[in-house]
Amino acid sequence: MQRSDGRAPDEIRAVNFELNVAPHASGSVLVSLGKTCVICAVMIEEGVPRWMKEQGVTGGWLTAEYSMLPYSTQPRKPRDITKGRANLATSQKAASMVAASRFNG
Repeated sequence: MQRSDGRAPDEIRAVNFELNVAPHASGSVLVSLGKTCVICAVMIEEGVPRWMKEQGVTGGWLTAEYSMLPYSTQPRKPRDITKGRANLATSQKAASMVAASRFNG
């Protein structure tokens, strides 16, 4: 089977990492795999959600979210905001990525 970009079946796409691409994040990276690009960013904040404090849960809190730009797919993906809310797939994946995590010193 011939790939559209000319790679052999066992050949991976070129991988590149560019650090610190989001100036206001605590840390960030632009990951490029061929024509696929992903920005990963981290923000560090002091504190935990109120429910953790109220219930005496020790540890830290980690949350993650993602969004795909409208031109990331063919046909064009409508923006989630045009519906007034995140689409179901985005909501389910974001919910599955949210995790409470215990940090031990």
